[in-house]
Amino acid sequence: MANNLPANINPKYITADGKNFQTDAIKADLETVTQFDLARYLKVKQELKDLKGEYFDLQAQLVEQLEGGHHIEEGTRKAELKPWERVTVSWRSVAERLAEKHYGSGKGKGYCNRIVKTSKPTQYSKLVVS
Repeated sequence: MANNLPANINPKYITADGKNFQTDAIKADLETVTQFDLARYLKVKQELKDLKGEYFDLQAQLVEQLEGGHHIEEGTRKAELKPWERVTVSWRSVAERLAEKHYGSGKGKGYCNRIVKTSKPTQYSKLVVS
């Protein structure tokens, strides 16, 4: 019987009826959702929630310090607030359709372009640590 076995099967794990109790035990383990795994899942989920809160608190603190003009300690790490701006145009598709109805076909895009050009962009900054 041992001669017909694949190379990765050890003959000492074959029972008299030809079953491989080593792989059967592994298969049974994979088919069982253990209490250990469920408890670990809940623990890791809570740890992530705690870390996420700590991350956002620390980020807010660093942003506040950098905006307040605090200097950065000498070392290998750098931090800066990178500014960027954006004109919110989530309303654009609705405004184009309304302008098409009001001003005529083909005029909606031009109307929205004029509005966007005169809109003041919203200022944002992003904390960048390297």
